Amino acid sequence: MKKYGKVRLSEKGAAIAKRMNFRHRVIESFLFAKLGMDKKKIHGEAHALEHWASDETIMRLYRFIGRPKTDPHGKSIR
Repeated sequence: MKKYGKVRLSEKGAAIAKRMNFRHRVIESFLFAKLGMDKKKIHGEAHALEHWASDETIMRLYRFIGRPKTDPHGKSIR
């Protein structure tokens, strides 16, 4: 990698990043929609929780909140 150059993820790295984004955005959506947390606070909470929850828990949360297409900030969940 060149200093200040473009960074490209490998196929495996891109898949991991996509999975983590999904987990993060599902948790943000849950915290906002079901727990009524402030949009300004959910990012930090989701960041901590995304590493602790199992894949099963994330999918159950996703279904519980109605499989939203976007998170509270308007970013695509899928």
